[in-house]
Amino acid sequence: MGWNTHIYEAEYYFPEGTTVEEITQKLKEEINNRPRYRLITDPEQIQKLFTRQGQENSVINAYHNKIVKDEHLTIFCTHTTKLCRFVDDMAFTFHLENGNFVCLRGFSISRIGGGDMYQNSRNVNGLLDSQKFNIRDRKVLQE
Repeated sequence: MGWNTHIYEAEYYFPEGTTVEEITQKLKEEINNRPRYRLITDPEQIQKLFTRQGQENSVINAYHNKIVKDEHLTIFCTHTTKLCRFVDDMAFTFHLENGNFVCLRGFSISRIGGGDMYQNSRNVNGLLDSQKFNIRDRKVLQE
């Protein structure tokens, strides 16, 4: 597992009292300050992530065939690899219960298919394991 898959998904848990706004701001700063990462905010670009050819490599596969409706609770971006310039799509979704922030689910999915050699996990964990985030727990859902 891991090196030959095309998707990585994990949940990140933060200390009590952490807000969606706080994590959103920090995550967008991290994406914007790193080379080869690109924040996607245009609705048409986001829609293309869900309608790309090759169902298994589409973002909709990672969302278990559901289209995300609450864009304000989701951050979309891409990562381009340094050497071969492969593009991976990424999404971070905030999960709430009774209006309270519970966790952030992050995933990365390769556009080219299997054989990512752990790049998808590096994409997500590279952003969230920085000193700016105070993650208290991480649960890998799919790798």
